[in-house]
Amino acid sequence: MPCLCLYEVNCYLQPEAKAEFLIFLDTHAQELLKLKGFMRAHVYEPEEDCNCPKGAVTVTVQYEVLTRANLEHYFENEAPAMKADTISKFGSKIVGSTRRILKVNKHLNRKISLWVKCCMFFGGVLGSM
Repeated sequence: MPCLCLYEVNCYLQPEAKAEFLIFLDTHAQELLKLKGFMRAHVYEPEEDCNCPKGAVTVTVQYEVLTRANLEHYFENEAPAMKADTISKFGSKIVGSTRRILKVNKHLNRKISLWVKCCMFFGGVLGSM
C-alpha cells in the first residue's frame, strides 16, 4: 500500500513581500495539486521559527502526497521550472528556504461517540435546511 508523505517548504521572505507571496502561493499550490499524487496543501504562517533569518518572515506550505514516487516525479520533472518561476517573480525578496519530507508513520484520531457523530451529522443536515 502506498505511504502518504508530507512535503514541507519553508520560505523566508522580506516582510514587505509576504502579502504578494501569499497571493502567488495560491496559484502555485493549485498547480502542484494538479499533479499526480498531490492531494492537499496547507499554508501556514508560523508564530515562531528559530530557523528564520533575522528580519525575515516565514511562510510554510505542507503538501500531502500519496507516495514518495509521486514526489520524486515532481522533483525530477516540474520542480526546476516552478522554482525558476518563483525566483523570477520574487528574486532577492526570498532570503532563504528549507524543505523536509516526512513519511507518515501513523494516524491517530480522537475517539468520538456515536451520539456525538449523530449530533454532528444531523446538526449539519438540519442546520442547512
